[in-house]
Amino acid sequence: KYLEGRPNIHVDRVEFNNLKFYKQAPVKLNMIINTLVTMDCSDFKNFLPMIDSRSFPLKKLEITQETSNNIDNLVVHTTADVILQFTNPNKPIVGIEKLQTKKLTIANILNGNVDAVKIIKNWMKNGRKIGTECFLCFHFGVWIKGILKDLKREFEEFQNDLEGINVSSQRAAIFDSNEPNIEDYHLWKSDTVKPGHRLPTGVEVVHTTEDVILQFNNAFQPMTGIEKLQRKRLTIRNIMNINVDAIKIIKDWMKNGRNVGTEYLLCFCFDDWIHRMLIDLKREFNEFLNDLEGINVRFLNRQPRFSIPMDPTSKIIIYGTKIQSEDGTDYQLVMKIIPLRANVFWIEEGYLNLDDCRFTAKHEPSYSNENKKNGKILLSYLKQRSSIILDEAYFSNFNTDIPVKLDLTINKLISEYCNHEVVLSMINPRSLPLAELSITVDKPINVDLEIVRSAKNVIFVTHRELIGLETIPNKIVYLIQPVTNVARIIRYWMQNGKEVGTVFSTLCDCRYDLVEMLADLEAEFQEVREKLKEINENFLSGFSIPLSFTSNLLVYGIKKHVYKHTRFEYHIASRNSALQKIDKTIPLHVKNLEIWKGCVSLEELYELLRTHEAQEELVKKYLEGRPNIYADRVKLIYMKSYEEVPLKLNLIINTLVTMGCSNFTNFLPMLDSRSFPLKKLKLIQDEQIDVDHPVVHTTEDVVFRFNGENELIKGIEKLQREKLTIQNIGYKNVDAVKIIKNWMKNGRKIGTEYLLCFNFYDWIRWVLIDLVKEFDEFQNDLEGINVQFLARGQRFSIPMSTASKIIIYGTEIQSKDRPVYQLVLKVVSTDD
Repeated sequence: KYLEGRPNIHVDRVEFNNLKFYKQAPVKLNMIINTLVTMDCSDFKNFLPMIDSRSFPLKKLEITQETSNNIDNLVVHTTADVILQFTNPNKPIVGIEKLQTKKLTIANILNGNVDAVKIIKNWMKNGRKIGTECFLCFHFGVWIKGILKDLKREFEEFQNDLEGINVSSQRAAIFDSNEPNIEDYHLWKSDTVKPGHRLPTGVEVVHTTEDVILQFNNAFQPMTGIEKLQRKRLTIRNIMNINVDAIKIIKDWMKNGRNVGTEYLLCFCFDDWIHRMLIDLKREFNEFLNDLEGINVRFLNRQPRFSIPMDPTSKIIIYGTKIQSEDGTDYQLVMKIIPLRANVFWIEEGYLNLDDCRFTAKHEPSYSNENKKNGKILLSYLKQRSSIILDEAYFSNFNTDIPVKLDLTINKLISEYCNHEVVLSMINPRSLPLAELSITVDKPINVDLEIVRSAKNVIFVTHRELIGLETIPNKIVYLIQPVTNVARIIRYWMQNGKEVGTVFSTLCDCRYDLVEMLADLEAEFQEVREKLKEINENFLSGFSIPLSFTSNLLVYGIKKHVYKHTRFEYHIASRNSALQKIDKTIPLHVKNLEIWKGCVSLEELYELLRTHEAQEELVKKYLEGRPNIYADRVKLIYMKSYEEVPLKLNLIINTLVTMGCSNFTNFLPMLDSRSFPLKKLKLIQDEQIDVDHPVVHTTEDVVFRFNGENELIKGIEKLQREKLTIQNIGYKNVDAVKIIKNWMKNGRKIGTEYLLCFNFYDWIRWVLIDLVKEFDEFQNDLEGINVQFLARGQRFSIPMSTASKIIIYGTEIQSKDRPVYQLVLKVVSTDD
């Protein structure tokens, strides 16, 4: 009923199977298509009456058949991509040589199917366009050899090496224990190798091919010789019980070495197989167990991982992971050789030290044989490495070259009394931005350098001038024993501005020095500064200077390791040291505001308030009475009613988050009408809630998240939203059948998409079982949808109207902490 009577049906691909006549088609249709496929049919031309003339020329035509067929037809001539395929030998296709198509593929050619000589003679006689290309594909080398012999017999005088044509001239495949006789070969991109009992490691092509894939079909068929391979990359698929001896491979690597970057992937269809192999590895290499922190990979849960040193420059890492293949989930054991990463490397005068290895150019009586041995190992290590990856590099009293050339990729750099040009030349640009940079100097230097400007934390220790200090954009800088003119920095910031949150901290030797410095600065900026009164003995008096309408530059002292801070903060920081009058006429702009029982948290105040004792009173005075507060995100935590909010606020927001609250609607009085429609609403809770509310209907992005298993969200099926995400769904949280029935009855816009997210596979499986019970007749493979479907998960296509349908499928995605199983409910056009 859905199909018959429609004036036409737009479909990407139509396939006819085992039909001999047009009358055998169960329905009479008029289709507008891109691709036509016939499988074992009498003649594709019998079915052209069902194809609307607007379909031609076709994008693709694929004919697979047993019977002979004449393809000298206008449809074949004009189709952009034609594929012919055989299922029976000695059945020739008639008329191939006459085709004018520019691209033709003939697959699965058997003996006698195609006369290549006849095709070439027709081309020579009648000509073809430049770019015409015909691919004749054979499953067995004997068939192609037969055709090549025929071609040689006919066109021997035209034999040519085709030098300059960048194509692999031969592909080699290994199918059994007999080593193939390869007389001539070139390197190719990938070959699937299905070995028998013995891998032919004597064949050079197995060692030199860029990518080799081995695959098993038998659980008790061991493969020998793998450990002898000198390959940089190898994939072994469908590994079962005793197919591969991973311990033997690793021991060979440890004994004979391999290049950095060597990677073997052992793939298993079932987690039980990889679990057994990991148990064997743990039994053999227990002392090398390692969490592999810093390796950005999704490891298999609760499975051992290993880091095995191989030589001074490299180590073997071994771990299990899970990947999605075309056939479902594969469990992959990765064995990989990576560069050895060190923790600390330091150079001091004539000494080099890398973790526990030390080298010196000087001869010292106290230097033992073990020291000398370690020194030689270190020097050998450094000479062999093109680069060294470190956490921290330390240079002290270093001004000349060292015996080796270094290229360091680091996180932290400490340099004390060194020639900085020499030191910085050793730092690889990939190190930037540094997590920490500490420089100690005894002469003036220019610090306006990229390595300084990009560092997250900077420490300067010097009695000399730091040239360009005022221009660097860093937010956190510590100055120890400086003589740099602080007034110059303040003037530069007053003229050019400074990012909110920037902190330059200066260490003084004693309180007297700090008080004297503050007095000198107050006198110098007498006309523009506003005094900050001393709150207590830990907070010394200072002053503020306005930089803009929304920010002030603060200069004040604090007794915290006897530091003196020059600070640029929000204008609140300028006049609140003694809880002075606050200008409440200027709207406050904040990023995050959190409210829970008796508490309000404003992240922008944290840096200032941690130095104050009267924090609660300060926050209350700062917030209350303002006409409005602009907040990007407001979060309410475990609040039951509006009365529990400790402050009465008027908020203009983008995002509202409630966690464990009774009902988000209780807190809407806090939100200014200008907040709506919200950009995002996220409800995290373990109590029942009716979500059929205008705020939910109009918000751009809505996320529901559960903390309880059996609490049903009411009213979801009534939502008129185009996008909805529901996270952490447990059993019985969401009634997917009810949602779909409502959509079928009342309709939804094309593009509507609901994402139901489950943390455990069993829960999505139960929902899919419920869907099968209710909508079994609408099960559909959803071919043409470019999604990695959930393995063994049912999929559905449910007609909703003449113009739209609902598609339903499961998929697996990676969240920050774990895999998430996602059920997608989506309304699409019937033309899709």
